[in-house]
Amino acid sequence: FFFFFFFQAEDGIRDAQESRGLGDVYKRQYQRRVRGPDIIATMQTTPTTRDTCTRSSLHTAVLLCLSSLALADSLPTPETPWFNVSVDAPHVAAIPPGFATTTATYNQSRAERFAHFSNAAYCSSDSIDAWSCAPCQAADPTFKGKTVTSSEWSNQAFVGSNDGDIVIAFRGTSNLENWIGNLYYKHVATYPRCDGCLVHSGFYDMWSSLRDEVTSLVQAELAKQPDAFVFVTGHSLGAALAVLAAAELHFGHGVEIQAVYTYGLPRVGNKAFHDFYTQGPHISWRLTHDRDPVPHLPLMSMGFYHVTTEVYYPSDPSSGYTVCDNSGEDSKCSNHNLVDLNVSDHLHYLGIAISAC
Repeated sequence: FFFFFFFQAEDGIRDAQESRGLGDVYKRQYQRRVRGPDIIATMQTTPTTRDTCTRSSLHTAVLLCLSSLALADSLPTPETPWFNVSVDAPHVAAIPPGFATTTATYNQSRAERFAHFSNAAYCSSDSIDAWSCAPCQAADPTFKGKTVTSSEWSNQAFVGSNDGDIVIAFRGTSNLENWIGNLYYKHVATYPRCDGCLVHSGFYDMWSSLRDEVTSLVQAELAKQPDAFVFVTGHSLGAALAVLAAAELHFGHGVEIQAVYTYGLPRVGNKAFHDFYTQGPHISWRLTHDRDPVPHLPLMSMGFYHVTTEVYYPSDPSSGYTVCDNSGEDSKCSNHNLVDLNVSDHLHYLGIAISAC
């Protein structure tokens, strides 16, 4: 009886979270409730209880759950909690044929390195080009990079190399609260490289504004180092651009991507895009941090679906992590939280204050 209503309450709370979204949290700051119209009908999914949840049903579920707590003392204590994150035996993604084994197993030290590269993308273009910023030096003092900017979208990336590695890094948003709110609009665009693929149009337009110059710089770096490993990274909005860049560079230009490291990645496209992206001969590590709200946007009820493979940190890095399954939406990882509203978790990954350049 208790667990029946417990899970009803759990579903009700998550339903309310998805139906109301984070807009209420920021309402006092910019007074905008985002209820974007259904722009592309093909992004619609079959209605679920999450789509039809009402405030009254949430209250009812919570009250039933609380009422059942009176019986809890008479129930035996379970030997294991209802949710258990394993950090001792993480799942490891299968290694694509011919792929170098250096990134096939998640390595936290390597992830920390690319978190510094992602952080460096927030620095000024002058400090990146001189490679003098603090995150630049923390990432790799021998690295040399060149910035790429788009005045149309006010976004920035850099491409550079050291002896053996080429890194492409994208900057996240400079106005996090408004950007989170904008993720509630159902703006989608047809992704041209696979049938049935749809992606967030804002992400795609921003990547398109950087694409030609980024691609040219990557090809120039590969001409100098044909055997170099190519890595793509980014945080927040920059993480979404990193995913699109990796897909374009490989499927559009034949660039072998060694690995993609993203931090606080929002959902980029639909399930068809997830399936297409997974076919790429690269390893993609999608780090999530406890109650970071951004990985839960745009909503699944709008037709969006995460790429793999999530690495979930429920607390600080020393407390361990879980390498999640290959579904993209593992219910045992960041999706298990009833409420995800901690913006600080979005701004801190692996003990690094990303976007703090």
